[in-house]
Amino acid sequence: MKIITLAFLAIILAITCPASTSITSTNVSGHWGISGSPYKIYNVITVNSGDSLIIDPGVQVIFQGPYFINIYGELIAKGNSSHYISFTVQDTTGFYTDTSWTGGWQGISFANDIPAIADSPVLEYCNFTYMKNSAGLASYRRMRVKSCNFYNNKCNVIQAISNDPTFLFEMSNCTIYNNKPGYGGPIVSLILESLGGNIYFHNNEMYNNIDWYQIKGSNIGTAVNAGCITIEKNSIHDNLPAIVYGGEQLGEEIYLDYVYSAKISGNYIYGNKSEDNAPIFCVGGTVDINRNYICNNWCDSAIWCSITNGGGAIMLTSNGDFTVRNNVIANNYSTLMGGAIILNGPKALIANNQIINNKSPRGAALWLLYVDTLEKVTIKNNILFGNTNDGVTSLSSNDIQTNGYGMFTFEHNWMQNVLTQEIQQNSGPMTYIVCGDTASNIIGTNPGMVAPTLTASYTENALMANFSL
Repeated sequence: MKIITLAFLAIILAITCPASTSITSTNVSGHWGISGSPYKIYNVITVNSGDSLIIDPGVQVIFQGPYFINIYGELIAKGNSSHYISFTVQDTTGFYTDTSWTGGWQGISFANDIPAIADSPVLEYCNFTYMKNSAGLASYRRMRVKSCNFYNNKCNVIQAISNDPTFLFEMSNCTIYNNKPGYGGPIVSLILESLGGNIYFHNNEMYNNIDWYQIKGSNIGTAVNAGCITIEKNSIHDNLPAIVYGGEQLGEEIYLDYVYSAKISGNYIYGNKSEDNAPIFCVGGTVDINRNYICNNWCDSAIWCSITNGGGAIMLTSNGDFTVRNNVIANNYSTLMGGAIILNGPKALIANNQIINNKSPRGAALWLLYVDTLEKVTIKNNILFGNTNDGVTSLSSNDIQTNGYGMFTFEHNWMQNVLTQEIQQNSGPMTYIVCGDTASNIIGTNPGMVAPTLTASYTENALMANFSL
């Protein structure tokens, strides 16, 4: 018989029983390393002004109840691609209830007492799960979030708020999925409360999130008078609106509300379902929507409808100044108006787009509403092909329908119908007047795309098509 020495037994126990650290103090600082992981949090904890907390790669931070972290000093949580830092909760019982905080932890709040390190991500290679609050990460200061995963949360996972004109918030290479905001608002709330500051949201993927409209039912939303925003090279797909009994079920994917300046560029936005409004919904401000691929989205109205709602891909409204250019907008469907785009009163340039196989009862491609007698809208150099009114073949459909509309420019477009059939007055006190070089429009049966989708069904995968000429 072999005798196991006490020293050898100690080694075995050290290997089989990893260390852990209980955090029972309300104030924390210093260095959390892998040797003390997991760190079990038993209170609301605070990093005070002048203090810092550094968390190493691979560390697990496990909340033992519905607690949160207040950051008045500095938090540096940088994992790496092989060793993510994990923030989660020990017991998820009750997580899906809306009447208590049980089953989750309440996130991290970054106060604006000091600026974050401008040139280094504060949060990098971190996993955030089971956050349950109105906002998971609430940032009131300059910061960057890079290569993090946010999933299985019941909150707005990011809320960036500032009235500082030097504010900078960057979020990149993150994955955001299977989240539901349990207390209203967007999944990612990028909010600026002044005309200054910058937000840069790029190279992220957002999918399988459920949007609940109470404040703004969006995956990406901004507040009134926001600063400069860039939403670029993201993949936003297969998101759904929640069913809110007796309320509005909007669920837009990108909602911009009177931004000072915004660019929506190079994104793939597909397979999303929204209620009553388009996946890209812009209210006022100056917005450039350029080189996006917007396809297979479905805008449905289950509760109510209005002539101001709809848009399979884009809705532009109020006194904004919008440019929509170089986009592929294909196989989107609106049960209301505007299979591809709705314009409700703004100044807009719609140019160099391929608007293909979209479908709606009114305005197979575009629905134009309430502009007045000023020539504020220009539609030029677009390919309009295969767009279909419900129950009407594409060759007999009206790509553009107007309601209470004035003058607009329509020139150098490729279309399937003569002008009088291409544009139709729906109703309203005004009669539309088409301006510009209308003789330059080309009428044909096939623009010569390489391999476009074959039908105007939102279920036909436009991602597999080739719309190049």
